[in-house]
Parts: sequence; C-alpha cells; structure tokens
Amino acid sequence: IRLNRRVLVCASNAARTDCSGATNWGTNGWLACYDEDANNACDASTTTLPNPIRVENTVKATVASITGPAAPVRFNPTGSSGNLGSATVTITVTGASGATHTVDIAATGTIKGNRP
Repeated sequence: IRLNRRVLVCASNAARTDCSGATNWGTNGWLACYDEDANNACDASTTTLPNPIRVENTVKATVASITGPAAPVRFNPTGSSGNLGSATVTITVTGASGATHTVDIAATGTIKGNRP
C-alpha cells in the first residue's frame, strides 16, 4: 500500500523467482512480488523494483505442511485483495502434531489468523 503497487503472494517456483501454480506452499516456499502489469506473474526486477520482494524458505514436511490457493493472492495498490470477487482466500498450516492453523484473507485485504 505504501508504494501504491499491485503485489502477489504465492507458492514459489523451484527457481524462487515466480509463482508456481501449486497448492503446496511448503515445497519451494512462498514469495511476495510486484505485478505492475496485472498478469498474475512476478514482474522482472529493475534497479528501482527488485523482485521478488521477499522469499520464504521451503518448509520440511516433517515440520508442517502449508496449503493455499494455486492462483496467487493478489493485493491491489489500495490494499484490497483482488481474488475471486468477494470470496475469502484461506491458507492452512498443519503442524507435524496435527494442529491446524488457518489464515483467511478477505476481499477487503483484511488478514485474520485462526487457531484451534
């Protein structure tokens, strides 16, 4: 929001440069990147916009599994989420112990974590 730019959050590809289209967000980790051209893919890096913005590491299956949407979660420059109209997007983290936590992202961009 601060930079007034469209941002994607998604499961990372193996090269850790773009979205993979996978629902398992732990295999290659996940990333956040700029998507100025609104094509649901990370833009190329520039000297003023290094991309991706942030890359998170792979999560070992013995620790937890992270399941999210195959499509990137899109945040518009206003902070609203542009995914699926008014639907809520959910990311689920299941620990090795079986405990499940969810993160819900509303169309307004509000993010809410839930624990059992």
